[in-house]
Amino acid sequence: MGVEDLVAALRRKQLGGREALVAHRPSFERGAGAPGGGGAGARGRGGSRGGRDPERLAARARLSAGLWDPDTTLPPKWRAMAERRSEAGTRDSSAVAAPDPAAEVRRHRRVGRLAEAFSRLCKGRLGNKTFSHFEQWLFSRALHSGGGGADPVVPPGGASTLHDPELHRKLCLAGAEEVEASEVCEQMGLLCREVELERSASVSGQPAAGPGVVRASEFEAGRSGAKIKLKLGGAKTEVNKAHWEKLQVLYRLHAGDAGLQGFEEDAFSLLMRYNAAAGATYKGGGMQAALRGECFDVLRDDFGVRMECFASPMNCRFPQFCSAFLDTDRRFGSLGSFFEFRPKWGSYEANPPFDPDFVRRMVEHMEELLGASERSLSFVVVFPHWPEKDCWRRVHTSRFNRRHHVIDKFAHGYFEGSQHNRSNRYRTANFDSSCFFLQNDAGAEKWPVTQEKLRRLSLAFAPPLEAGAEDGAGPLVGPRGVRERPGGEEGDDAGSGRKRRKSRSSDRKGATDKPLFKR
Repeated sequence: MGVEDLVAALRRKQLGGREALVAHRPSFERGAGAPGGGGAGARGRGGSRGGRDPERLAARARLSAGLWDPDTTLPPKWRAMAERRSEAGTRDSSAVAAPDPAAEVRRHRRVGRLAEAFSRLCKGRLGNKTFSHFEQWLFSRALHSGGGGADPVVPPGGASTLHDPELHRKLCLAGAEEVEASEVCEQMGLLCREVELERSASVSGQPAAGPGVVRASEFEAGRSGAKIKLKLGGAKTEVNKAHWEKLQVLYRLHAGDAGLQGFEEDAFSLLMRYNAAAGATYKGGGMQAALRGECFDVLRDDFGVRMECFASPMNCRFPQFCSAFLDTDRRFGSLGSFFEFRPKWGSYEANPPFDPDFVRRMVEHMEELLGASERSLSFVVVFPHWPEKDCWRRVHTSRFNRRHHVIDKFAHGYFEGSQHNRSNRYRTANFDSSCFFLQNDAGAEKWPVTQEKLRRLSLAFAPPLEAGAEDGAGPLVGPRGVRERPGGEEGDDAGSGRKRRKSRSSDRKGATDKPLFKR
């Protein structure tokens, strides 16, 4: 460990585990501009190859408040296979356009317009959580469009948007008449069509604007500590400093010879895209939640997991992952959509967005991959315990399902999808979770699921003792908080916390149909 890293570690220890408040550029970047250790100079000139030394990158990443695991990378053969399979599955991967910060600002404003209309139409029925329902509606409508829309976030104004059965069902359950619920769905669909036409007209009728200059500055934000503000004209977004430095390390690792040239523009585009997908509000992000770091450590050590099937550059645990937006995410380590990723071997974690149709599509893709491979292949899948839903039964009855493990809602939690903007990343779950192990024969032989491994996984899921404690900032609930017992069917297990229900039958009425916190 160098002197600089030692000093940073000591400062971090003095601050109780928090990152020391230094300039928002990493120390190795500030000193990488010249062989003699001079400054990086003007923005974009600090991209020397020496700054990409893996050991120094990993050392800096470890100081980012324990956000991720930069040391766990794909084995060389896995990585070559993953990149090759991802490129083969991505349509015209070489033609994926680079993100445009100005275009992301315009997209964000379009989503904000939809969010205002949704709140106005639904707040009287859906209460103060309209932002959560809007995020779910936004994700669901884009999914049901089949990717046919020209915009990766804003749903197209087609029949799938005009006739939304899930929003219609929610409004009727909240007391709306059938006619009122249908009118709300139709108005949202018509507004999507109007927004889509305006976007098309602006693209075809105006010359493309220049990328502009994104400016970054650091400031103190009370409990949140140091944050970075990014501004492009009148538009701005913010990110916790620890996540900012994580993004810098990821960019160094995956952007090739460019170093940090273009980093601030790409980071701005990335943050604006995910904030738009969360409903253009910092309150959102429920569709991007993630497991705690301790869970990934157990999955890595006991089941060989080295990659996530559904992640983002902000919440990823490992340096490579699949994500929703290839154009904004590829320079931060994304291999693109999981549905265009076709691995032949390896062990992967999947914590999908909590949408029934999305889960069904996910398991169909996994079964296709598992059935086509004779090499060891494994998926650890975590999503809500929904025995009343077809998608859950589809996973549970899969011929590749080797084990089903239930985590009680009182005995676990998740990281917020908008963790990169919050002072407290952790949130206790308000639903039981199911953990499935989908493996082919070779995968089951290489990574067997044992009771002792499940016990360690249950302990890793347990929430911190202190409310609001960060990942790794406090001790975990001991064995008393998680208890194993056989489930109702062979191969099933159920974790148990306080107020344990006596029955876990598939037709129980206690299963929540609309959790407030979704991934």
